[in-house]
Amino acid sequence: GAGSHQVLVADLDRDRDVDLVVIAAGGSHVYFNDRLWNWRVAGPAFDGFVAADIDAAVAGDIQAMGRQWIATTGPNGMQWWREEEGAWSPTSVDGHATVAESGVALIDVTGNGGLDLIADTESGWGVWSTNPDALLVDVPVAEQRTWAPVLLQPEQGPSIVSVLHQGVRVDGAGPGRFDFVPVQFSGQTDAGQSMRSNASGVGTSVAARVGSRWTATGTLRADAGPGQSLQPIAFGLGGDASIDFIAIDWSDGVFQTELDLSAGATTTIVETQRQLSSCPVIFTWNGSKMQFISDCLGVGGVGFRTGKDTIAQPRPWERFLLPPDTLIARDGFWEVVLAEPMEETCYLDAMSIETWDLPPGWSMTIDERMGISDPEPTGRALFYRRSAAPTRVLDSAGNDVTDEALAAEGSPIDPGPLDVRFIGRVLEPHDVIIEFDQPISVGDGEPALLLDGWVEYPYSQTMFAAWQADVTYDAPTLLAEDEEGVWVEVLPKVGYPAGMPRQMALPLPALPQGCRRLRLITDLQVYWDRIQLAWIEPCEGARRQVSHPRKATVFAPGFPHRTTDSWFRPDYDWSRSVPFWDTRAQRGFYTTLEPEMATPLIAEADRSVAIFGTGEAIQVWYPAVQEPIQDGWTRRHVLDLAGWCKDMDIANLQGETVGPLPGGDDGTGLNETLNTRYRSGW
Repeated sequence: GAGSHQVLVADLDRDRDVDLVVIAAGGSHVYFNDRLWNWRVAGPAFDGFVAADIDAAVAGDIQAMGRQWIATTGPNGMQWWREEEGAWSPTSVDGHATVAESGVALIDVTGNGGLDLIADTESGWGVWSTNPDALLVDVPVAEQRTWAPVLLQPEQGPSIVSVLHQGVRVDGAGPGRFDFVPVQFSGQTDAGQSMRSNASGVGTSVAARVGSRWTATGTLRADAGPGQSLQPIAFGLGGDASIDFIAIDWSDGVFQTELDLSAGATTTIVETQRQLSSCPVIFTWNGSKMQFISDCLGVGGVGFRTGKDTIAQPRPWERFLLPPDTLIARDGFWEVVLAEPMEETCYLDAMSIETWDLPPGWSMTIDERMGISDPEPTGRALFYRRSAAPTRVLDSAGNDVTDEALAAEGSPIDPGPLDVRFIGRVLEPHDVIIEFDQPISVGDGEPALLLDGWVEYPYSQTMFAAWQADVTYDAPTLLAEDEEGVWVEVLPKVGYPAGMPRQMALPLPALPQGCRRLRLITDLQVYWDRIQLAWIEPCEGARRQVSHPRKATVFAPGFPHRTTDSWFRPDYDWSRSVPFWDTRAQRGFYTTLEPEMATPLIAEADRSVAIFGTGEAIQVWYPAVQEPIQDGWTRRHVLDLAGWCKDMDIANLQGETVGPLPGGDDGTGLNETLNTRYRSGW
């Protein structure tokens, strides 16, 4: 209504986003950020602050304990506002007289690692220490109009630049000041990759540790002036030689640490572009080592946002066909590990192994994919003895990419230039034409398209950003060519491989007469590694056995080493696990780490769940099938999984907590008795 003279941006409710304080004549306004363009007026806790007469304000974590204080100036002098017992209340800063239209800043001036207050005085400007409050220096400046802290020589810390009625005055570093480490933050990395945080690093929060001392600050403007500063942050060393490490929270929620920053030239730190979440990753004992297979339960993602107010419905089951020769018995048991090397939690409800012995000449796949529209995947085992590779495959530009589509060896069809604004999306729809040497519907069996590949998943905040920009994420649509050369849409937005490398099966509907060519179109960042056609038939001789868990243990193996190739294809090395990584855990209760205590939680799909989070895993032992495989026969194993996963993306629904459990009340009491290990989230 009446306008305002300052907007203060700070995380006042400690939930990883920024809230707004609008300073106005006649009273201020405080708005809490509920994200996704949702704001709410702060409650009674801010009544005193809202009613106060305030000229200027600045916020900072002066105790480096994760809690913001607000320093204000006004008719009552300079005051600290902080939350105590649920209400924000003021205390006066000694030695500050009332100054009309006084400005205020919060920045380390002495170089001791603590944040100092700078404010107008009756004669110029002064500096107060914040712990304890004490006036350090009062600098008289004649005819001063305004002032601002400026890093003219960042390694020496801030200068105070005063604008006079005529000219400019600069007060720089004095002889008693300690050295500084200037650091510049940026979300910009390789221009060809997707950028998550803004290139200027605005909104980055940082905590720096020197010995036992912490400095907590960030890139949001540290004074009450207009606009947003793009200056580096200067961390005072307090007489030490270097910063031991800094902990960084980027504006998109990525957590990152850097070690041993020394005084001198400005250090530029860019956001590490790493995969923060996906789904639990699968390892199996292959006779010589724990081998990485892929990920799982991506179809069961909880709270994943598809727009501003839309949440994807999780599917609480998945069936994964293990590659041949990746599950070998050791001491009579098969060993499977699901690990969480990312910022997320897995809720494993059940996991069994289905073993199929197939007669000579037969193969199998699973009717499995990330289902977007009909036909939905069924998880059924599909058998075939006749298959065909395409005779020719063309990409969007008409290039022959047949060789790339013949074998699942990690050399996929290039989907084209990536949309660097949005993770998991290409600039132009990726078009693949698949040609066979005979009509697809000829012969025995029902045709199905088998597609090996993987996808780069977006995050909830990516999907919200895409909604803002009116940009789509369209799953692959299948078209078929009729005898007249006309393309007919047969399966719109039918689905895609649900994560890291795997095979998806797509049973085909009735196709146009004589159809020999199919076409897949999508703007997802999906990598087709192998394409083949199979004709599905009943296999009367197939033999099925099911192995249930003999014992299961949640444990904390750390983080297996990850590598990612040029096609975004991940790999994990279990033998190179490290105990720590730049991740945090969701707050809540997890399954106890006592040996075998997870066994009853995953025995059957009853909503009692084994819960494990970042840096943790569950290891499950199954009685191996003792019957030897017959000559000429093939043995395949299918992981039959029930459960969910949830990541910590800042736009994910309830992403910062383990609860509520996605399956609801289990009715068995096992969740209450076995999920009792608390993690605080840090």
